[in-house]
Amino acid sequence: MGTSPFHGVVSAVRWNDRLFVACGLNGLKVFAMGDGEPKLMACLDAFPAFDLALKGDLLAIAAGERGIVLLDAATLQPIKLLTTPFPVHALRWRDGLLTGLSATSRPAIAHFADLAPSLAPVGVG
Repeated sequence: MGTSPFHGVVSAVRWNDRLFVACGLNGLKVFAMGDGEPKLMACLDAFPAFDLALKGDLLAIAAGERGIVLLDAATLQPIKLLTTPFPVHALRWRDGLLTGLSATSRPAIAHFADLAPSLAPVGVG
């Protein structure tokens, strides 16, 4: 986890006083949203970030060929990696079901239910 210059936005979601910004191949930027200007607090670039979906304090990140990374929004630690047989570029979280979608001419879909991630962080680098 480090800091780096800001690159283009693909997707963004706010959680409490943080703004998570998906920057495609440049990973995930995390901003602190205080009273003044937003401040870059972290850059997670061990995986790409093409889309974001938030449920409680669990952030799902569409990580292309890596699949889906589940991140603890409070600690910024990856807690689970969901592998898929295709690159994931879009996400939807509805009714307890996380859906990952490809961005190909033949869309592929993967569904994940009962995502009770373990508390132990996993490496995704």
